[in-house]
Amino acid sequence: MKKLATILGAIVIGFTIVSCTGSPKEAILNEVNEFFGQAEAKLKAIDNAGDLMNFINTFSKERDNFGEQLDTKYKINDKGIYKGMNAEGMDALMEEISNRATEYNKVEYAKCGEIMEPYIARLEKAAKGLYELFQAGGEPDDNMVNDYLAGMDELAPYADIVPEELADRYYQVDSLMNEMFGEEEE
Repeated sequence: MKKLATILGAIVIGFTIVSCTGSPKEAILNEVNEFFGQAEAKLKAIDNAGDLMNFINTFSKERDNFGEQLDTKYKINDKGIYKGMNAEGMDALMEEISNRATEYNKVEYAKCGEIMEPYIARLEKAAKGLYELFQAGGEPDDNMVNDYLAGMDELAPYADIVPEELADRYYQVDSLMNEMFGEEEE
């Protein structure tokens, strides 16, 4: 009976040790989900281009720091694998983290579109009005030109956060302006 109790005790201790040194995958994924979830909540509250630009720049650094913190906390080895994991498990974890980051990126991209669309729409409106005058053989309207130039000045600091679809619309506007006024030589 003592032998059986000793064997069962050893088995229980063995299971305890294995469970304590098991894969940190779930804990890491929970932290990753919380990190990106908080970022998405902050993004949702942003309502202007300046705050959005600041958030994106700051978040980029926070993202790097978060990755470094995970590596330190979960003890990444010289082969780039977290303690308690094998290469296959690490690959699977990295894929899940990448998928979560991609979902965050979609939210950020959509927010950039939402915030930056009025800037592009303003340029389109001014360019369209100028182009209609141009097509009719009229002289450019100073107010429309000034509105276009003011729109360009407002857009310039945020050019890095203009999504591709809006950038395409901008290039169409730029093309119209070049057709009307010619391209400046440098």
